[in-house]
Amino acid sequence: MGGATAAYLAATEPEYVSAAVLIEPIIFPPVVDDSSSDRRQREFVSGATRRRMVWPSRQELLRSYRRRLTFASWRDDVLRLYAEHGAFRRDDGQFELKCPGKIEAQAFQNSLSLDTWGVLPDIRCPTLVLHGQHTEHHLVLAARGVAERIPGAHLAAIAGAGHLVPMERPQAVVAEIMAFLGHGAGPK
Repeated sequence: MGGATAAYLAATEPEYVSAAVLIEPIIFPPVVDDSSSDRRQREFVSGATRRRMVWPSRQELLRSYRRRLTFASWRDDVLRLYAEHGAFRRDDGQFELKCPGKIEAQAFQNSLSLDTWGVLPDIRCPTLVLHGQHTEHHLVLAARGVAERIPGAHLAAIAGAGHLVPMERPQAVVAEIMAFLGHGAGPK
């Protein structure tokens, strides 16, 4: 949702954005029958509100997340940093995620409240849209659609990555961004 927020800001308040990098922005075209969009939103909200929040130890949190498909391809050091900085030690010694599920659910509930798709053509700054090579097909199509609607946008796929590109292939993401900004030779 950060990419969608950045895109909306670049379109509506261009003085604040000199260049934009949108990593798998969750921005979809409006649909005539929005029941599938509503269903997807309800699934995200439901998943967030049911998310386990507390573990007896940081190691158990790491083991639990490593077994999940979403985190299966994250680098070990990145997952460890997520566990260290994304959770806090409670007074009872257990570890709790810093972002409560109800807050994440509210973000999902509000994610469709802006017409970000409609304002994409208003983006005038240099824009890079990234997606993972192995990302779900509908998200790749969304990234392509976003890049097509933004004048002059560049679309790039990060090899060997899925939806959570920065955590799976951080060096490749940095190389692509630096090349886009003119500070490097590009991805290797």
